[in-house]
Amino acid sequence: MKCTKLSSAWFCDHTKGREQWRCVVAAMNSRCTKEISLKQGKSETATWEVFKESIGISAMHTQLLPNDRVIIFDRTDSGESKILLPEESCSDFSPLIDCSAHSVELNLLDRSVRPLNLLTDTWCSSGALAADGLLIQSGGSNTGELAVRTFRPCANCDWVEDQKGLSILFDYVNDRVVRNDYPVMPGGVSRNYPSTGSSVLLPLKLGLSNSTPDAEIFICGGAPPNSYITATKGTFLPAAKSCGRLMITAEQPQRVMEEMPIERVMGDMILLPTGDVLIINGAKKGTASWNLGREPVLNPVLYKPESSKYEIMEPSKTPRMYHSTAVLITDGRVLVGGSNPNSNYNSTGMFPTEVSVEVFSPPYLRSGPRPQISWAKPETELTYKQPISIGFTSKKPFDKLFKKKIYLENVYVTMVAPSFNTHSFSMNQRMMVLEIGQVRQLSGKNYVIDCFAPGTPNIAPPGYYLLFVVHDGTPSKGRWIHIS
Repeated sequence: MKCTKLSSAWFCDHTKGREQWRCVVAAMNSRCTKEISLKQGKSETATWEVFKESIGISAMHTQLLPNDRVIIFDRTDSGESKILLPEESCSDFSPLIDCSAHSVELNLLDRSVRPLNLLTDTWCSSGALAADGLLIQSGGSNTGELAVRTFRPCANCDWVEDQKGLSILFDYVNDRVVRNDYPVMPGGVSRNYPSTGSSVLLPLKLGLSNSTPDAEIFICGGAPPNSYITATKGTFLPAAKSCGRLMITAEQPQRVMEEMPIERVMGDMILLPTGDVLIINGAKKGTASWNLGREPVLNPVLYKPESSKYEIMEPSKTPRMYHSTAVLITDGRVLVGGSNPNSNYNSTGMFPTEVSVEVFSPPYLRSGPRPQISWAKPETELTYKQPISIGFTSKKPFDKLFKKKIYLENVYVTMVAPSFNTHSFSMNQRMMVLEIGQVRQLSGKNYVIDCFAPGTPNIAPPGYYLLFVVHDGTPSKGRWIHIS
């Protein structure tokens, strides 16, 4: 039996035949539940690593920048964090405002943390990268409701805030309804806050240069519509296992329902370089909001859209409940942080405020040698429909694939937009599988793959993307490119 202390209780895992059970041993009571059936293909190859024990704040909002820094922030009305601003930055503060930082820049290369100045309240705000890499961040609560904030990726840059930058959030009166005939997702489950599910646009496959790719939405998790009310009264209903796919470009769109192996509310769905979806974070019972989630889901689930197969990954030791985040980073791992179901910084609650960040390594990082991008033409700046040649090395067997003329199915190129993640949703998240011309062997383990940039800004909005070469299910490290 393997036991781990989480918050105020011990979680003990053991197996009974072909099933995994979890026992929760707390001061007042103990209980055991069947957690996972091992018949569902529990992964033995995914791994976890603590990236940094403390970044000083809880990662409630997260954005990867094109310089391999990650901008992270929480909310400014949650009390003192665990990292202070430089003294000179506090000289103009009101006595009512603490001098701790509520935003940091995390350097992925050396793991250093730089505190940033953030004054307006960013709780439940939105964000995205502009075409030039500028982080534009808007809205929030209280002092941040009308605020627009910008952060430019550079060595000593800091937040620039306009407290009245938003006059109208969205003029829906004068907008045009594009389509309103989508079927309701069956099952009676609520997917929106506080019964929070998550969703993702599945990879866009770019085939013929002049064609428009199919667009398919994938939604998972949530909770019954009355889950919030019952949770406030002390009864925590099970979250949903159901997932649904919808081809929004189809003439007559139909929901295709599936079921993931673990119930989940407040989860995150992250596109991986291979085109698979990582479902991570969240709880098995209750809802979002202050201290209304129970039974953290420590096991991520890997979803393969091509086969609709779900695979349970190795568990983390850290609960990531309400206000957790996850983002794909350049090397193909996933940065995971946050979890603060408390209204302030609280180290003694059932689920304490979490200031650590971890990295999750998907199974593809242990599936053999990774391809390595040697060069690209053009190197970093792309235009639409432009031919691209990418030189790469691969130590995986290629000869048999060439002889069988099936190598195009085993080698492909993906472009991934860096997303802004908060509250179980990754804004601006999209991936394109590029149209391939041919793969050529130069010598030995050296190859060239010829492909084409996306055709229009509607498919790939101008901006920065991570470019990956994927060979036999294993991606290279990402290479920053810019399209305009």
